[in-house]
Amino acid sequence: MISFWTILIALSIVEAVVVAWILLISWKASRLGPVGRRLLLIAIVFLAQSLTSLWAYTSWMREGYGRDVAGPLLGLHLLILVGVATLADIVRR
Repeated sequence: MISFWTILIALSIVEAVVVAWILLISWKASRLGPVGRRLLLIAIVFLAQSLTSLWAYTSWMREGYGRDVAGPLLGLHLLILVGVATLADIVRR
């Protein structure tokens, strides 16, 4: 059975890839003015968050924390992915 930690780590990797894609698009849009620069800054913050969460999830999994920690984090990380998806929708338009 797949553990919550494995799901969280996979979601963090997917988030990092999507945010890196957003970062590349925002980098091109940053020449367009202040809105592009703000999108670039938001993408950098989301990338730092996804890398930090990936590190935290792997270390907590190695330390042996169980479902009581991973379950609420799974819900929180899904909300973060909603924010990333919203940013991706804004950048695409």
